[in-house]
Amino acid sequence: RQLSRLDPSHLPGNYRTRVFIGGSYAATRRPLLGELSGAVRERAFEPIVADDYQLIIAPRDIHDVTLSLLHACRLGIFELSEMSGALMEIERTVDYGTRCLLLHADPFDRGWQVSRMLSSFVREHSDRLKLVRYNLPASALAEAKRWLEAMKRMAYDAHGL
Repeated sequence: RQLSRLDPSHLPGNYRTRVFIGGSYAATRRPLLGELSGAVRERAFEPIVADDYQLIIAPRDIHDVTLSLLHACRLGIFELSEMSGALMEIERTVDYGTRCLLLHADPFDRGWQVSRMLSSFVREHSDRLKLVRYNLPASALAEAKRWLEAMKRMAYDAHGL
């Protein structure tokens, strides 16, 4: 893990190139978030991982700063296999107009399982949210790479994403 002290007031790239990466920062999931960040960089986007900014954020401000980071991104990738604050962030993506890929490990992984409420929310906002189950971290990474390529292609559509 990078132990940088990134300033949330000075984000890399711009709104069109930033990709928020959310999920659990527990040791069991953090490596995948790092790999997702690498995939984002490989496709000429800027990964924004809230955990990289928390070293200089006061604990009472983490919620507000995390939502501010999310709001500054056009795209988001969330790894949902463990409980985290990501569900609250995903709910806000609809208000922010953020397009998101939501990844979760196969339930046989014994991780967190997708609730009916989240499934319903994704169906309701299927134009912005894509929910994908994966078996291995490599398949989650491959899915993220495909999705990022699709988002790059969509950047030139009539909607001006």
